[in-house]
Amino acid sequence: MPFEIEQAITEAEAEKILRDKTYANEKGPFGLTRLQIVSLQLLSTPEDHKITANQRKIIEMFLHDSMGKMDLNKKLRSMLYTDLKEFQLNKKVIEDISYFIYKTRRVNQISAILEKVTETQRRIDNNIALDERHKISFMEYSVFVDGARLNKVFTSLQKKVQYDSSSHIGKIHEKITRADELNKKMEKSFSQSFKVHPGTFSTESIKKKAIMQGEVLSFFERIVTKIITKHKHTSKLYENKEKEATLSHINPNPTEDKFLLRDYLYTDVYQIKIENLISSKNKKVLQEIYGANWLEQLREKYARIEREIHDNTAVSFAGLLAQPEDFQKKSGRASLLPFGLGHLKIKKTSFSEVHRRILDRHYKNNEGRMLCSEFVAQCTIAAMVELNKQLAQDAAAKKVNFVGKPVKIPISKHEDLSLIQPDRFIKILKSKGCVEKRKKAPEVAKYFKKT
Repeated sequence: MPFEIEQAITEAEAEKILRDKTYANEKGPFGLTRLQIVSLQLLSTPEDHKITANQRKIIEMFLHDSMGKMDLNKKLRSMLYTDLKEFQLNKKVIEDISYFIYKTRRVNQISAILEKVTETQRRIDNNIALDERHKISFMEYSVFVDGARLNKVFTSLQKKVQYDSSSHIGKIHEKITRADELNKKMEKSFSQSFKVHPGTFSTESIKKKAIMQGEVLSFFERIVTKIITKHKHTSKLYENKEKEATLSHINPNPTEDKFLLRDYLYTDVYQIKIENLISSKNKKVLQEIYGANWLEQLREKYARIEREIHDNTAVSFAGLLAQPEDFQKKSGRASLLPFGLGHLKIKKTSFSEVHRRILDRHYKNNEGRMLCSEFVAQCTIAAMVELNKQLAQDAAAKKVNFVGKPVKIPISKHEDLSLIQPDRFIKILKSKGCVEKRKKAPEVAKYFKKT
């Protein structure tokens, strides 16, 4: 029989848990031990609840033993779908401890990697040459940044538990704090060196992400990268109002995220060169309208349109969800047909309708599903349609005329956007000579080993 949950953890109860291992390890609700349940209950108490010395020891034991225990992580994740109040548990605490467990799965590697990153940064700060042995591998950086991102959780735990800095958990916290400080320095260097231009998108490299996570691609994944796509998740990359590089994507809900160094390392970044979609005759018309710096003004106009579309993605596209896995497989199978036939359809897509749905915030109050790459493709089409509208208005004001549309949209109206894969999207843009892959910034590359 599982033990019953106590309404309050008495000092006698705490002493017995510390003294009697059999009692502490007795299984209870959710398959958790008494020590685990009690620790989570104590962490769930109000901020003004004072933790006793014995209770602190219990929590420290729990935190130490739970590091990287993915079986426990799985149990905690399943608990989030139940009513936790009757067990005196707080959902936020469960989420934080689950995150703590996941991010500490490689904590035994953090000490050596932290010293290496510290030395790398010291050399950079003092303009000392770096050879490959002093540089960081992607996997080392992944372990390092996992640690750095734990600092908020550790700080919250320290505030609650008041554990001693000389304790095992306190010593780990000190390393995590150092990692966070160093990572912020690296992030600052990245954000200062990486600038987003209009028409930019990022797409996760399956191979790079596996290296970053210390994983080996399965046989099936290797086949996918050779036959279907070398990339996975695709996001629109734009500069928000605060001039920050920002991801707008469906993952699986519409959201905006800061584009961080870790994202940059395992993605390939592409930029659509809008000027390559304009005929020489129309370039002359643009020069008549805007003068010698027409291209700069064109890019600024395009950037404003992209910002209008993607700022506040979570609200503007609230009704959108990512396509389910079965549909993603369908889009993958479409890539197996020769000459791209699996991606084509007879009926033309109305680009004006795509424009209306995106610019008029159709998905704010209406449901829909898209692949991540379809979202980027549709937003790209909508932005170009809007750009053409604005350019036509400026031309009319100057009493000049374009030959056809000023910007030729590179995607065919016969392309089945619902099936468009990341590599398919890139291939289409390459075929029109309007996209280039951005090189890694030297300010970032100096830290890392070549992959």
